[in-house]
Amino acid sequence: MKAIAVEEMSAPEMVGPITSDAPENTVSDRRKYVARIPIDISLRVATSRFSAPARTIDVSVTGLQVRTRLPLTLGERVILTFQTGNNQPPLNLCAEVVRVQANQESAASALVAPAEMAEVLSEVARLSTSQDLSAAPAFGLRILRDDSPAWQSFVRLQVLS
Repeated sequence: MKAIAVEEMSAPEMVGPITSDAPENTVSDRRKYVARIPIDISLRVATSRFSAPARTIDVSVTGLQVRTRLPLTLGERVILTFQTGNNQPPLNLCAEVVRVQANQESAASALVAPAEMAEVLSEVARLSTSQDLSAAPAFGLRILRDDSPAWQSFVRLQVLS
């Protein structure tokens, strides 16, 4: 009979938690990898106090960038209303303001004395009926998770038609 040599095996080395020296992706890094499609769609943006027309600058699977005269703030929740046409009911989606790109006009209006607030709000209401939004500030909106499937279907139809 042949003898089989058995080598003694050493115990496996203990390895600590897996770590990476690479920095984590930031929100701006993730935005670079999401396809942003420039498209002009009319919609209505509503807050708890105001409602005004808006126009899209671009859309992605997770959200959109719009121009509106509403004074939106970072973290604010809004309702977006899109007219779908073809005798279909409008599409209402919930979104959160995740980016504010203010122009000089809107930045100046942020420094309003409380006594002048009623006048400013009246002016916002007047301007919000204007359809020319080229000078309006831009806002990045993230569609909330519950509305993501409806949003992605809507974007698909808008882009492919």
